[in-house]
Amino acid sequence: MGFLEFVGSGHDLSQAMTGTFSPGLVLLSVLVAALAAYSALLTTERVRNANSTLSRRTWFATGSVAMGAGIWTMHFVGMLAYKMDMPVAYDVGVTAVSAIPGVAASAIALHIMRGASASWWRLNAGGLLMGGGIGAMHYTGMVAMEMPATTVYEPKLFALSILVAHGLATLSLAAKFRFVAYPSREGARLAASALLMGFAVAGMHYTAMMASFHFPDMTRDVPSAALSPGELGLGVSAVTSLILGLSILSSICLLYTSDAADDYFWV
Repeated sequence: MGFLEFVGSGHDLSQAMTGTFSPGLVLLSVLVAALAAYSALLTTERVRNANSTLSRRTWFATGSVAMGAGIWTMHFVGMLAYKMDMPVAYDVGVTAVSAIPGVAASAIALHIMRGASASWWRLNAGGLLMGGGIGAMHYTGMVAMEMPATTVYEPKLFALSILVAHGLATLSLAAKFRFVAYPSREGARLAASALLMGFAVAGMHYTAMMASFHFPDMTRDVPSAALSPGELGLGVSAVTSLILGLSILSSICLLYTSDAADDYFWV
């Protein structure tokens, strides 16, 4: 199939293959997204308080990559949560490329959230760009699936998945500033924003899964070089570890960052 193929007159949706979701993995996918968002939100405070350009750029890059990796991880945990009665594997190259839109969406979100305030228009523009990035990550990740079936999308649910990502992403950005005048509520503000962002990613993912229909196609097979679900699971675990590692690395970078180093690297 191409990158996106929509339901047409030749598709009988009643003949589409069905699958089931694992509740435990669905919950884990939401928690992974929220945890990544929370970690990224903490870095925005470091960006704001950094005393050098190098330190600000280090925290910003670390937060963007960590949150992007979390979004990517959530997607593939969600994919593992969906079980179908056919062999499924994942193209290595496309799987790797699908992480890029998630990192870009995270960078947009962090750029907005590192400010002390944001206008309604800026929040909505940021939410739209972030939602679009999450959507691009999801649908690119879907292209990575290798299976004896063709995937098509129902147009209205496809559009709804992007609207869900936009709406919840905008709310999560707004929550970041909602209690800014109340320092005692800092923890609640960050937690609320992280949960909303986690639901934005997960909401988009599962709405998009509702929009997808799989029809058997025996002309397609699973390449031997593709990643099996088990191998993908190991990769997801590695990415989750990367998120934690990046947080530790960013802390070390903060300790050893100095104005002298800043002048040396960023002339």
